[in-house]
Amino acid sequence: MRLADTRPPFAGLANLTDEALASLPTPCYLLDEAQLRRNGEILLGVQQRTGCRILLAQKAFSNFDLYPVLAPYLAGTEASGLYESRLGREELPEKENHVFCAAYRTDEFQELLQYADHIVFNSPSQLAKFGPAAKAAGKSIGLRINPECSTQEGHEIYDPCAPGSRLGTTRAQWDAAVAAHPELLILKAFPKSYGMAGIRLGYCLCADNALLRRMAAASPPWNVSSPAQSAGVAALAERDFLQRTLSLVHTERRWLTDNLTALGFWVCPSQANYLLFRGPRGLREGLLRQGIAIRGCENYSGLDDGWYRIAVRPHEENEALITDIRQFCKEKSLWQ
Repeated sequence: MRLADTRPPFAGLANLTDEALASLPTPCYLLDEAQLRRNGEILLGVQQRTGCRILLAQKAFSNFDLYPVLAPYLAGTEASGLYESRLGREELPEKENHVFCAAYRTDEFQELLQYADHIVFNSPSQLAKFGPAAKAAGKSIGLRINPECSTQEGHEIYDPCAPGSRLGTTRAQWDAAVAAHPELLILKAFPKSYGMAGIRLGYCLCADNALLRRMAAASPPWNVSSPAQSAGVAALAERDFLQRTLSLVHTERRWLTDNLTALGFWVCPSQANYLLFRGPRGLREGLLRQGIAIRGCENYSGLDDGWYRIAVRPHEENEALITDIRQFCKEKSLWQ
């Protein structure tokens, strides 16, 4: 492997005349495109061998004229705020867009959601303040952790893990945030997120250790089967699947809502992978004759036979559903 560039200084300028050099505006950057591509190939090789993703850190390199040169080798861009995120989306629209900021601004966050795919927060308070909006928009989120373990000596001012650093959440900050909400109980299940029908697998997070011990004591001795454990491990390795699913649900839910509303139906706001709406009576039976099953909600408390629930499906299936609903409404109007 080539570890160092042994060429003499300015070797890449060998074909430039003195007149050409003199005509360059100053100050300016001189970049070696061939060397950039060689470095890009190294980065691409690392990703292919390890399965990791390497992002373009725009704070270190924001020469967007060269983004197309680096695009074949990188998974996306990393930004430290709104404007870098917008730059990454404008110049590399098909690539991932990651953002980390020490403190997000309320007046900028909604615009940021238009560009970012993955948002990392710096503290539990920022996560609590902006996390729900990010999740509702279908974004993946993270929390920067400060491991409080420095691997360098000196230059403490540049050390993100130095005592007193404000970059990342320390163990004490995390414990304080969790202790402030002892009533918080988070239950997560794998089957619906990963399409694992028939598999019973989930987990619980809670700061109340006494409650967790009581829950464990009330659980069966072997409450998770071996197939469920294997399926869970495999599901956790499928990071792309969950992000693609969240993005699909967000986009298609909006599309379904807009089309149902255009038909005159009243659609309840939703952040889930299904929609509850009010439409014409007889819709469920009419669609069933076309081979499409939707959930009638007349047995829900307070609802009648004009209420229905549908799942957010892939776009082709959603289009077929809306087409048949339009046809039902047209026929019902003609019959009446």
